Amino acid sequence: MREETEGRLKKVLFSNRASFARTLVIAFAACLFVTPASWAQEAAVSAPALASTPVQAPSELTNNVILGKNTKGPYFLSWKLIEPESETVTIDGLLARRGVDYNINYESGTMSFDKRLRVESIVQVQYRCQVGKSVPNTVGLSLPIEMSLLQRDSSSLRFTGLYKEADNRKPNSGVSVFGLMGSRNWGAGTHLSSQFLTSSGQDTPGTNGIWDRSAFKLGASRTGGRLQVKTGYERSGESFAGSKEYGLTGGNAIIDLSAVYSASNRLSFASAYNKVEDIAGADKGAAKTTSEQKISYAASSSSLGLTHKTSEASAASGTPRTQDMNKLEATHVFGSASAAASVTTSTVKDATTDNISKETTSALQVQAGGKVQVQGSHTESASAVGDADSTKVAVVATPTSSVKLSADYQQAASDVAGDLQSTGVRLEASPDKRVKLQANYLNKDSTLLGPETFSGVRVEASPTDKISLAAGLSEKLSSDVGDVTREARLQFQPGDWLRLRGGILTRDAGGEVSTVTDVNALLKPVEFLSLFGGYKSREMADPTASVDTVALDLSLNSSKYLKLSGSYQRNPEDEKTGQPLALDSTTVGAETKIGSLSLSGGYSRKSDYAVGSQMCERRLGLGLPVFGHGTLTTGIKRADAYLGYLSRTTTYSLGYTHRIGSSFNLMLSGSMMTSEAEQSAAINKPEYEAEAKLGVKF
Repeated sequence: MREETEGRLKKVLFSNRASFARTLVIAFAACLFVTPASWAQEAAVSAPALASTPVQAPSELTNNVILGKNTKGPYFLSWKLIEPESETVTIDGLLARRGVDYNINYESGTMSFDKRLRVESIVQVQYRCQVGKSVPNTVGLSLPIEMSLLQRDSSSLRFTGLYKEADNRKPNSGVSVFGLMGSRNWGAGTHLSSQFLTSSGQDTPGTNGIWDRSAFKLGASRTGGRLQVKTGYERSGESFAGSKEYGLTGGNAIIDLSAVYSASNRLSFASAYNKVEDIAGADKGAAKTTSEQKISYAASSSSLGLTHKTSEASAASGTPRTQDMNKLEATHVFGSASAAASVTTSTVKDATTDNISKETTSALQVQAGGKVQVQGSHTESASAVGDADSTKVAVVATPTSSVKLSADYQQAASDVAGDLQSTGVRLEASPDKRVKLQANYLNKDSTLLGPETFSGVRVEASPTDKISLAAGLSEKLSSDVGDVTREARLQFQPGDWLRLRGGILTRDAGGEVSTVTDVNALLKPVEFLSLFGGYKSREMADPTASVDTVALDLSLNSSKYLKLSGSYQRNPEDEKTGQPLALDSTTVGAETKIGSLSLSGGYSRKSDYAVGSQMCERRLGLGLPVFGHGTLTTGIKRADAYLGYLSRTTTYSLGYTHRIGSSFNLMLSGSMMTSEAEQSAAINKPEYEAEAKLGVKF
């Protein structure tokens, strides 16, 4: 059976026509020896659909809708080689910022986001193609595998591979990476490891052929007596296709050497050397070399360390930039008190400009009896652009378990940034277990921004077990402009069956006043019924932002055979910014059991009335116990999005969960997703995913 499974895997690895059924069966079988982390390399992409013949890029703006799939990306647009900086992106109705909320590659037509796009999220992308240059996007399948060839007590050998399907429009664009990884132990103190990988592809003139498409890594370590030695060498060709997947750096050669010698229980010597060199491309010959030596001495109550570190970075032309650093650090314990001090000097020399910059930092930290901690540092620097110095002092005191007081002071002077002086104080106190008090004050005065003052106070109290309240006041003064925020909140919970909350927040920013009021209630009249309702009113200085938020939720769990749920939201708040979204959202769901068969279904509808888009999703799932300790699940989900044209995705899933005792679960799953869209020039091609997970219950 194992030989048959490996044969099928190898067939998929070097074939471009694997069907979905074969892929899913192989994914389940491969999980017997596939490293689960290797499946994480499978990218989740949003494939535009439907084009069977070459088409001309449109001259007008192109609109794409991306449906979230609970991943950061990459997500594919309909076209690649699009016009740079021509895009406008909205995420769930909010305008997104390039480099902050998302990143886009104009050449490949792909996007990624700073956080996972939820399944219910809608992204609208509007961009301009370049006539005669932009081409439709396509998506291929990738399949990583790893299998053990030899496993003994002192040695191991594994085969590893990665297959990436070719673009239909570029038959030679497919990638296959394969290789061997091995390790060997001699005795109790010597370990060797090796890794050799090569990738397929067309050799181009001026390269070293297979050598430029390959990578290898060697490592050795020896521990014996008082001496520990480690060494490693890594080389990866510029055209090697698996650098990212295997944690290598393409086009680089890396040398690592380190040694530690313990002369006694108190005295030790350590040395390390690292060199990274570019071996290909325009920067061929550029290198960065780091050398570090350290002497450490540790006694019963004291320690002393001296470190010297030299770094040299040279360009391909050979012009170096060197940095020399020396650090002396010491610690000592005086009964219940302790002190730590350090002095660091750094000199940087640029051979190109002959500029030399120097910096010296002195730091001291004292802790007395666990109740007082003092930190201080002073830094002086000198360079061709000017001199600078800064002093920082911070004190933290906890005279009692219920009081904590902290203060800090900073003074800085710079020929470039000017002067800065700041003083801050913070108090945290709990005079009673039912009362908490926080207060802070910060005063800053800088050449660039002028004087600024920040102050605030907040009180939280629970006079009874059923009532809790909080109030806060904060103020910011800058250039004679005030910004004052006041907040009050109240919660009443007479029992588990009822919880009432309410609050009000007002802000006066330079005479522009805004007020936000919210109330919500959670009611559980009986054990199987839960009702939630919330309302938030906004009176903003900007009338367009004065929108109200409504939220309603219902959950009915009358028995283990029937569960119903439903929700409605209007203008919900964005989880990241807290700003209201121009959305109407309705969701209903149901779960039931018929004998041993479990059924689940749901429907959701989301309307973005600001841009006129709509999204509907329908889902159906089945679950069936099998093999005594396992559950087989399958389902279908269809999502329709409309923004001037219809975009549809359909996902078919199949999974198996096997319970191993009471603490472990082995979960295997696979899915296929198809996409299609009106007015799309891309080829409709299914996307495949396979995943293996091991769950541990604590």
